[in-house]
Amino acid sequence: MAVSRAIAAIVGCLMLAGVAFVAVSPSTSSSPTDISVPSTDASATTMDAKLGHCSNHSDCTSNNCAGGNCCGLYVEDCVACGADGRCEACKDGFFLGVSGCTKPFGSGQICFEDEMCESGTCRGLPAYSTEKHCCATDVASSCPQCSSSGTCKLPPGGSCVHTSNCTSDSCEGSFCCSESTAAECSQCTETGDCSECNDGFYVLDGKCEPKLSPGEACNATNAACLSGACAGAVSYTHLRAHETPEHLVCRLLLEKKKKITEDQLV
Repeated sequence: MAVSRAIAAIVGCLMLAGVAFVAVSPSTSSSPTDISVPSTDASATTMDAKLGHCSNHSDCTSNNCAGGNCCGLYVEDCVACGADGRCEACKDGFFLGVSGCTKPFGSGQICFEDEMCESGTCRGLPAYSTEKHCCATDVASSCPQCSSSGTCKLPPGGSCVHTSNCTSDSCEGSFCCSESTAAECSQCTETGDCSECNDGFYVLDGKCEPKLSPGEACNATNAACLSGACAGAVSYTHLRAHETPEHLVCRLLLEKKKKITEDQLV
């Protein structure tokens, strides 16, 4: 009995794969030669010949006629099958997956299409990402990305209360930071730019940059210097390192004038 069931299961699988079988006369012999073998003869009488057009369930070996065609064995919740017996459309409340008709997933589950989610919203960045997730039912369809818990992840500048609310995974000062400004930023703006930085950094063009050591060009910005003071647009040492011959003449004349003035005061 167990052997017969195993053979029947194998035959069923081969039928779904489109393999035809030649009918053979029953035999009480246990010899392996008594087992039905596949045939490629299209004119042979086959069981899977009933996987084509149908009008009633009784027309099909699977007893499942949907959309004018016989469905393969064990195809449930399907409303239309193709000529090859594969399901092409599912009934309401199901989507067509690789294993047949499947119920939609809950919030936070990995998805690829909107129809795969109970909420009807599957979001992830970028659009082709395999890390898309089903959004919760209360998340707007305009949300660009949902997290593994189903909550909406907002773009830079979006209002946030936690890093999980942001596509950049960085929420500072109630706003989502952009990817490029997230590091070392302690306060972001409505545009996603940084407005305040951690110690040892200063804001430059909406991003955090390391503060400058004495002698480095500081562009007249005190906040850019570790010392907190930027004298003249650049430091004297920086000028000496980059002065032209014309600058050298001017510097020497100024230094000479300064020395003469100091000598007169003595």
